[in-house]
Formats: sequence, C-alpha cells, structure tokens
Amino acid sequence: MTMTEQDINRIRYLSQELGLFDDEIAEQMDVHRVTVNRVRIKHNIPRPNLSNRVDKKQVCKRCGHVDLIPRHRRRRNLCVLCKSDSLQELQQKKRDYMRDYNKIKKHSAGMLQNGS
Repeated sequence: MTMTEQDINRIRYLSQELGLFDDEIAEQMDVHRVTVNRVRIKHNIPRPNLSNRVDKKQVCKRCGHVDLIPRHRRRRNLCVLCKSDSLQELQQKKRDYMRDYNKIKKHSAGMLQNGS
C-alpha cells in the first residue's frame, strides 16, 4: 500500500499532536504497525510526543457512563457513583448477614443451655 501525502500528514498529526504510538495509529488507519513505522522513519517524523497524550475511555459496566481517565491509570469496572452505591449495598448485605448470624448464634446458645 502506498501512502499519500494526506496519510503522512495524518500519521504526523496522530503521533505528534495526539501522542499515539505506531500500533494505535495503525489500528486507526487499518494498516500494519511496521508500515506506520517505516513512513515515520522515511519522512523524519519523531517518536510520539507523550506530553500531548490523549486520555482513554472508561465505560461503567453498571450504568454505561463513559468517562475519560489518564493513560497511566488502570481502567475500572464501575464509575465513581456506581462504586459508592455498590459499596453501600455490600455493607448493607454484610450488616444483614451479621444480624442473622448473631440471632442464630444466640438461639443455638440458648438451646444448648436449656438442653443441658
């Protein structure tokens, strides 16, 4: 595949302005990574400018909210709101479980004292 001047300018823009690596550029342009690398070397396009690195998307699995997070941060399954709701639900389940457990424990302790 021959690269046109428009493709070369697009690679330059994606590399320098958005800070994308060769494999990310290749994925967007639907070409192989080595093709992007060769064009970058042949036309003296420097390595990606990481200070201009764009954010990546994070989609909440519960509500579907799309949030942008820094590249260095790991993706999470839930957004901040859903995570706090989930934590509250988990704490409520734990309280209910412990309440039931203590009732059973008291009941069984009373049966052991009455049965002895």
